[in-house]
Amino acid sequence: MRKIVFALSVVLTAMTACEDNHDSTVNGNRSAVPFSKIQLSKKSAYEAGVPTVTTTQTYSYSQGQLTGFTIVQSYSVQGEPMCIENAASVTYSEHQAVVTDNFGNVSVYTLDDKGYATSCTRQENGTIRTYTFSYFTAPEGKYYLKNITESINDGVYASIDIDYGNYQALRGKEGKRNLWIAADRREGGVCIRITDNGGGYHPESRNRGTGTGMKVIMQTIQILNMKNQAAIDISVHNVTLPSGETGCEVTFLLPDKYDYRI
Repeated sequence: MRKIVFALSVVLTAMTACEDNHDSTVNGNRSAVPFSKIQLSKKSAYEAGVPTVTTTQTYSYSQGQLTGFTIVQSYSVQGEPMCIENAASVTYSEHQAVVTDNFGNVSVYTLDDKGYATSCTRQENGTIRTYTFSYFTAPEGKYYLKNITESINDGVYASIDIDYGNYQALRGKEGKRNLWIAADRREGGVCIRITDNGGGYHPESRNRGTGTGMKVIMQTIQILNMKNQAAIDISVHNVTLPSGETGCEVTFLLPDKYDYRI
């Protein structure tokens, strides 16, 4: 579920990310973007006796629209380079975007008047998956994904909510807004600290996640921790900064040799 949802989220972002900037448009109503490609790359976690896999995702644009994307997994076996590639194209019609990959899987997105996807139907190996998307509308009028619900053959399979309870932390802050990221090695792993000066989080949000996407992160880490002997440890607390401001600090302790595959 989460792998598919992650892919859907990336495609949603790619299709709609340009809709909020109305300074310049092409084709009458779609914003121009100053780039033609987005590329993401990551390597799999080290595991003795298992090849390290590099996954590269490339998203191509033309006139402000996503036109296609490829996912390439490359690795080597006994010194021989190997590669698995999946490519998809995107075509548009009124209130609709159709994504077709080279395995014959088809995803049909229904778009609203602003170009945001409200639903998706995906045909995959004889199974019909449907997804519905709902959004949070920010005070400045921007849309942010709030929920994805997946159904398989007309039965609800799973639903993921994204908590925006602390949405205004930095956006609503007057003056300079800062975000600090620090990383250092600890015995048996790596510690990553992310700190802002947004005024801290609300204690009542502790069990719901703090800030955009934290609930999804927490849920994903819970699943990963069940598969690993050593668990990722997360702490969230308010801190007093040298400037006297209050901020929120999120700390991740990442064990060595942790398997991040879902």
